[in-house]
Amino acid sequence: MGSGTAVAKSFCLARVLPATRDPYAVAEGRAIYNNTKQFIRYMISSNIGEVVCIFVAAVLGIPDTLAPVQLLWVNLVTDGLPATAIGFNKQDSDVMKAKPRKVGEAVVTGWLFFRYLVIGVYVGLATVAGFIWWFIYSDGGPKLTYSELMNFETCALRETSYPCSIFEDRHPSTVAMTVLVVVEMFNALNNLSENQSLLVITPRSNLWLVGSIILTMVLHMLILYVHPLAVLFSVTPLSWGEWTAVLYLSFPVIIIDEVLKFLSRNTGNVSAVYKTTYHINCDADVSDISHESDVLFPVVKCRLEVQVQIKKDGFTPQGPA
Repeated sequence: MGSGTAVAKSFCLARVLPATRDPYAVAEGRAIYNNTKQFIRYMISSNIGEVVCIFVAAVLGIPDTLAPVQLLWVNLVTDGLPATAIGFNKQDSDVMKAKPRKVGEAVVTGWLFFRYLVIGVYVGLATVAGFIWWFIYSDGGPKLTYSELMNFETCALRETSYPCSIFEDRHPSTVAMTVLVVVEMFNALNNLSENQSLLVITPRSNLWLVGSIILTMVLHMLILYVHPLAVLFSVTPLSWGEWTAVLYLSFPVIIIDEVLKFLSRNTGNVSAVYKTTYHINCDADVSDISHESDVLFPVVKCRLEVQVQIKKDGFTPQGPA
């Protein structure tokens, strides 16, 4: 009985401990979990941006910023490729410094959802801003006043210095759509890491994501500059000035997310685990054995107790984590 219990206990140790003591296994598990969160974050913030874009345009009383076929293109192509590539993100450099998650902790916390909203709202506002910019400020646009843009529905009933057909021009929706695509590509780069700066975890860490962004932009260029596709998607080629405006409106999403990451790193609960104690308690009951073969298998019940001490801000809490 003694030797059987020892063998059973050794079996429990071999099966249970590697998953909890092996730092590589823990790091890989955390990396998979983080990549799942990054995928969710990218998709939710992108979809929030599209909803905000439509809602804000309706509230402001301006023409629709995007045609249905353009929204379909963004959802099926420009969202899907980078989102898939995010799954190939490498683990953060500080993945083992984070304290263990609480049991039952939600995948999307309140702070994380707030970040979704901030990025999503900016994506939507930037898209609408690109649309308005073409009408009011673009050298190739009609340079309307904001009031004239809001009253586009009554254009035919008033005397105007511009043709009412200007509201059917495909340039403003093309600028808006391109802003939406480019800002989402920048946002995909933000999702290389939940909390680490792009200066620390650079795009070189996930070449699949870089490749998906390049492919997405190539596809977008095709629908802009190949005439049959441009007609199908109700878009038109953009000038250098319009591309410059697109980049100006899109790039700030990286700055905003860098600020949010900085706040996460400096106000979050990031601690270093410096001591872990394991206790294995196994009880073998040889009175209840299997007779299905020539080998007797004792029924073994094992309980793993893990005690973790965490060092945070110079203070060492005692007891189990």
